[in-house]
Amino acid sequence: LDEPTNHLDLEAIAWLEKFLADHDGAFVMVSHDRYFLNRSVQSIFELDNGRLTGYPGNYDAYVEVRAARRSALDKARRHQDREIAKVERFVERFRYKASKARQVQSRVRALAKIEVIAPSESSKRIRFGLQPAPRSGDVVVRIEGLTKRFGDRIVWEEADLLLRRGDRVALLGPNGSGKSTLLKLILGVLPPDAGRVEVGHNVEIQYFAQHQLEALDPHATVIETLQRVSAPGDVPRLRSILGAFLFSGEAVDKRVAVLSGGEKARLALARMLLEPANLLLLDEPTNHLDLGSREVLEDALEEYEGTLITISHDRYFINRVATSVAWAEAGRIVHEVGDYDSYLDRIEVGGPAVAATDLRAPREALREQRRREAEERNARFRERQAAEALLGPIEREIAELERECAAIELAQTDPGVYSDPARSAEAARAKSAAAARLESLYAEWTRLASDSSP
Repeated sequence: LDEPTNHLDLEAIAWLEKFLADHDGAFVMVSHDRYFLNRSVQSIFELDNGRLTGYPGNYDAYVEVRAARRSALDKARRHQDREIAKVERFVERFRYKASKARQVQSRVRALAKIEVIAPSESSKRIRFGLQPAPRSGDVVVRIEGLTKRFGDRIVWEEADLLLRRGDRVALLGPNGSGKSTLLKLILGVLPPDAGRVEVGHNVEIQYFAQHQLEALDPHATVIETLQRVSAPGDVPRLRSILGAFLFSGEAVDKRVAVLSGGEKARLALARMLLEPANLLLLDEPTNHLDLGSREVLEDALEEYEGTLITISHDRYFINRVATSVAWAEAGRIVHEVGDYDSYLDRIEVGGPAVAATDLRAPREALREQRRREAEERNARFRERQAAEALLGPIEREIAELERECAAIELAQTDPGVYSDPARSAEAARAKSAAAARLESLYAEWTRLASDSSP
């Protein structure tokens, strides 16, 4: 399955999750839907720097084990850097001293044999803040008795919604329920057939949707597109932001005209986030973003002080950035405090009910809750450190034995070996012993990896 949840609404995704849970066979998928991965898979394989690494468990387990491994890798790399620097200083100091020639040559050969620990590309994380805008009035959007039709089809019928400064709303509902239409009504692009849609005092809106890509200047380069909405001399920061959205190296000098649809979407999103706004309207902003880019966007939106309305089927994204949910239901809007998980809990115990008068979810309380959850995760992580510490040596021994098995197999293809019964038998015994040890190590690795995952 290659990105199976793209363009599915939440109801269809839930159906697919149940189908896979009931499926008796195996499946392999490529997906950036982290919530879907948490509910559907038993292991994760990460492709990074041309290497494929397996992790037991779902997405959350993968994130924690990967963080622990990268921490250990960074520590090992720093130690290796210090050792290499020490040897290089020795070589440089005694290079021309005859009495030290043997020691110098020995260290030069040792340096040549060192397998340098490379930093993980995926571990690099770009952070940036959204541009501040003037403070808006307390009421940001007021919708009363909204009715909107397209021909005989009624999309909204006497719908009401009140958004105050600082609200962070996920607008949910089946495909075709009028979510994108509602954003266009707020923008003033579409007029209501009845009722009113009012934007509050001093509200500055930035809007992102996939169809807006044609507004990009096809003759401008990628970097020029951002320079037009940023301060002069800000090129290094712009390059970092573009890197977070998968534009790096020569790609920043490409003309917009030659970009793919996905590349244009990422560029339009990066540009929008650089422009001041105190109300963001985002229509499926995580489409075409990889996991790293989604995390960059989520980090920026978590720190955003303005008001946010987003349409998204990315439930992981919703849980990170939204503090209330507005559900499109039979032409009306049901607005409730909480993220997607809390909304789902209420659905399961009897359906949504409109929250009381003030729908503002206190961001401070949610941050405090997230802080407590982080402390609990850290405690669980410390408990798993003992098992995690043993994984490295086992993985190194596994790699060494795998190389040994490969060398034996290569030797067995040598006519001088397979035509000599004694040498052939010795090679077979050596391979059997290495394979048996490997099998034991695989089992031990699986046990420890299981102990070190949530």
